Amino acid sequence: MLQREIDVFLWLCFVTAALAQNQGCIAGNTTLKFKHETLKCKMVIGYMWSVYKGMDLFIRYAMFEPNVSADLIIYNDDIFHHQDRIFHSPDEPATLYLTNLRKSDEVEYVLLPITCDTCVGGSCYRYERLTIKDICFDKAKEMGPCTLSTCYTGENGTIETPDNQTETVNGSELVTVCNESASGTYSCCNAEGKCLQQFFEAKGVCFDDPVEIKGCNVATCYTGENGILKIPSNLTEEVNGSKLVKVCDESASRKYSCCNAAGICQEQVLKVIEDTTPLDDEPGSTVIITTLIIVLVIAVAVGGTAGVLLFLKRRRGTFEIKQ
Repeated sequence: MLQREIDVFLWLCFVTAALAQNQGCIAGNTTLKFKHETLKCKMVIGYMWSVYKGMDLFIRYAMFEPNVSADLIIYNDDIFHHQDRIFHSPDEPATLYLTNLRKSDEVEYVLLPITCDTCVGGSCYRYERLTIKDICFDKAKEMGPCTLSTCYTGENGTIETPDNQTETVNGSELVTVCNESASGTYSCCNAEGKCLQQFFEAKGVCFDDPVEIKGCNVATCYTGENGILKIPSNLTEEVNGSKLVKVCDESASRKYSCCNAAGICQEQVLKVIEDTTPLDDEPGSTVIITTLIIVLVIAVAVGGTAGVLLFLKRRRGTFEIKQ
């Protein structure tokens, strides 16, 4: 009876609520983050996720009861096969993390809060429609001279590289382009032969952002194979991929040139890290100043005490003479 009432309530919510849209890549990950309006009731004691299958049919998906357990309860794994693919954090009770996405995950989800009392003017959590792309590249990222992206194909996919080589992809494959020879068009193809093409290009040559390590300014020069590094003393050092540059004194603080085999260079000014902390033996240091103040206070105190004793001694002598 209770489940029937829940299903009816979910149906009423469904016909009146706008569906949020969410997209994911096959074999990738996504976040089901449900937004809702404030519920005017005493307390939400649980969260029930369901999958809408049409008309008034809702199939239980998962449930979380924070006052009972920190673990997520999984329902109907024989239908959704999500037991090992779904994650949840008690700190985000209305959010689910779904991994290793499949086309069967492309459904409409709804979250119903379980309340301790009848809500006055309560409203439903928004429904979320999840769309799964059957093939895709994620957004390319840069790391040093390399361009990185992931090809998602699902099972029995392939990726074709610019040199016409074909590699098997079982779900997803990381594409790493770090030199000019690897730059070009990559084809990400699923088991049905549907492909998505993407052009990737290596940065060729670069410095990463300098960081401070034990008083030194440190950066890495990336050139790929057969590169060179020009240092301030007009010397040239060979670079086979990358080389760490450390600047720890003023004599090394100047402009450095990072060049690849094609002669393309990037320049970077690296300076020694200035230490503005005063040393203990400097005249203006805090320790010396504090010491001088203490000595001065002691001197004043001693001088004042001596003056008082001398005054008392003279008064005593005068008193004795008068007697």
